Amino acid sequence: MNTEIKLLPGYFKITGWILLVISIVVLILFLVLGIDETEYNWILTTNKFICLLALTFVSFSRMRNETPEIVRKRKTYLVRALIFGSGITIIELALDLIFESKDSMRDSVEMMYLIFGYYLFTFYGDSKVKMLNKTDKSAK
Repeated sequence: MNTEIKLLPGYFKITGWILLVISIVVLILFLVLGIDETEYNWILTTNKFICLLALTFVSFSRMRNETPEIVRKRKTYLVRALIFGSGITIIELALDLIFESKDSMRDSVEMMYLIFGYYLFTFYGDSKVKMLNKTDKSAK
């Protein structure tokens, strides 16, 4: 059985980081300049899409030396991120029921931000993944 997973090429990670920085800068400009969100709603909607696309690029692009160990860790952290997102959804639903709130449920884009953010922080923050990637680079 082939355990290799299909990932985006490594240069998508750089593209993703650039798109993420641009999207954060646009959001900061909206907040600092006090631009009316209702008038420019299409910009914010497009910005959400670009940010989600950037997070997808960063999350699912190959490392330079993608070893079976890194693939295994990638799968483990992705499952943990999905469990985290599901847990947040269940907790929020329970809080909505307890406090009878009808408008506090997060939209799907915000949930994807949480899931991707958790995945990125845990996967790339893991010292073993850093060490595996560093040893593979130095072996060349």
